[in-house]
Amino acid sequence: MSGPRISDFQTLLVFARMRSFTKSARYLKTTPVAVLNRINKLEEYFGVKIFRRGATGVELTAEGRNVVKIAEEILGAFKRFNASPLAGKALQGKIRIVASEVPGEYIA
Repeated sequence: MSGPRISDFQTLLVFARMRSFTKSARYLKTTPVAVLNRINKLEEYFGVKIFRRGATGVELTAEGRNVVKIAEEILGAFKRFNASPLAGKALQGKIRIVASEVPGEYIA
C-alpha cells in the first residue's frame, strides 16, 4: 500500500470538522464513497480507527485525535513550504529526452 497523499489529510480534516460523509463530499466536490475510501486508507496506514461510527453519528477516537493533529502539522508544513521562496524553484532547468531509434527492441 502506498502512503497517504496530501488530499487524504485534507479530507480527514474536513470530515473531522463536518462529521458527515455527504457534507464533506459536497465541500470537497467529490463523492461520499471517495471520502470514506480516503479515511479508510488513513486508518489502514496508521493501523488505528480514526472514527467511531454509531447510531448517533461519528466521533473521533483518541487515536483519531492524534491522527488529526498529525494531519494539521503536515498540512501546515505543506502550506509554509508552498509560501516559501523555495516553492517552485527546486526543479529548474532543461530536460532532454532521448529515445532509441527502434523502441520496439525494448518493449516486451
